[in-house]
Amino acid sequence: MAILINSLNKVGIVLNETFEILFDYVGDLFKLILIATIVIVLGQYISLYIVAHRTISHAEEDGYIDEMIYLDYLEKTSFDPSEVTIELVYPKFNEKVYKLGDPLVLVIRKEYVAKMFDKEIKFPITVKVEGINHGYFGEGYGSYDW
Repeated sequence: MAILINSLNKVGIVLNETFEILFDYVGDLFKLILIATIVIVLGQYISLYIVAHRTISHAEEDGYIDEMIYLDYLEKTSFDPSEVTIELVYPKFNEKVYKLGDPLVLVIRKEYVAKMFDKEIKFPITVKVEGINHGYFGEGYGSYDW
């Protein structure tokens, strides 16, 4: 009887150690999934920032935010234009600013959806880039009424 109890204790100790190892592996798996999700969301943020920044860089020289340049950069990053929403454009697309030094603003947003265990977790990504008109002199500069 003592041998049976002793062997059952050894089996219990082995099972406890096995469950501890299993829980450690499950915890490590969740940490890896979390880190991978953060890296993917960060990559999407950087891509959206590059699109907005390059669009505003062109707008600073041209004096207006060109919608075709925005869509071109958006396609180069392999984003679907229907997934990215434009929150704010100032001035409106293809509308010239009034004078030098006027602000140019572009705010775009995308939601990254992670599906885990039949649940959808949404990560909203919003990028705001501001610029100042450097290239377009505006109306009234350089015109002389003789």
